[in-house]
Amino acid sequence: MMRLDGVTFEAVFVTCCAILSGYKCQTTGRRSPQCSNQGDLVKGLCACISGYSGYDCSQLDPSIELSCIDPFQSVEKVCSGRGRCVGGVCQCARRRSRIPDKFSGEYCECDDYSCPFYMGRMCGGDARGRCNCGVCQCGPGYTGEACGCSLMTDGCVASDGSLCNNQGSCVCGYCQCDQDSIYRGPTCEENPAMNGCRDLKQCVQCRVFQTGPLSPSECANDHVCSNLRIHSVDTLNKHESDYICQFTDEKDDCLFRFGYSYEQTGAKFVKASTVKQCPGPGNNDLDMTLDPEVNPVQSDAPTGFQGSGDPDNNGASVPSVSLLTTFGTILVVLFRLS
Repeated sequence: MMRLDGVTFEAVFVTCCAILSGYKCQTTGRRSPQCSNQGDLVKGLCACISGYSGYDCSQLDPSIELSCIDPFQSVEKVCSGRGRCVGGVCQCARRRSRIPDKFSGEYCECDDYSCPFYMGRMCGGDARGRCNCGVCQCGPGYTGEACGCSLMTDGCVASDGSLCNNQGSCVCGYCQCDQDSIYRGPTCEENPAMNGCRDLKQCVQCRVFQTGPLSPSECANDHVCSNLRIHSVDTLNKHESDYICQFTDEKDDCLFRFGYSYEQTGAKFVKASTVKQCPGPGNNDLDMTLDPEVNPVQSDAPTGFQGSGDPDNNGASVPSVSLLTTFGTILVVLFRLS
């Protein structure tokens, strides 16, 4: 064996055909497979690159691997276990077979394909950010772990030009209304106690019961209902909604109920009970059959449809039918005694 200009020559005179069968017999070639791709074939002999030796350049100098180990990692792995050390330099492997994505970094320590997702896209998509070694690098106007937070305030501007109607704060491009404020909605301008229930009534009627004044096409395209999420449930519980509503369906004079809450974006999420309460024989005390957990904030139903002790629109307690019946009975007894 001899060394010339930092390149090791193994003086093993074996023909290329004898070393590796199946390869085209050559006497010269750069990074030849006959030299384990770690050296050049020169006139039938392997000229190994620095750090490798042997007649086929397959023997690695152990000291070379040290330069392929990340000194900042507690576990000593050559190329972080994600590649191989070639001449003291890491050649990173693919993340999975049959895909072009590879690990990156000096020690193959980086994975540019494992960042968090926003709206189904890594780092929110190229318009928001890029994945760099497992961390989203957000572009101008965006921030957050997955670049999901917009710094723009266009969506928070109320009709008077203020941000969130001065009833909340603009966070990530959406209004977060103050908890002690009565106002809600995308720009904190809606007063649920005034119009929230009535704005949703027709949408619930057409979507859940296929009744009401809206036609099927209007129900699908009306600007109030088009982006509204309505979830049908058997039982409505006040703890699952911020506001509870009840109305009489004009088609059958039956009471229907629904509740709604505001999502982070200010949009309404509605839960509607599919079970109606209808008047008729045997249903005189209809108020006693209603879920006592429900606390309506708006209603156009007669008193007999409201739950016992439920507050009316002004916050006053509405007496139930059973209480009225008892009071009437007492008056009749007093009248007869007199």
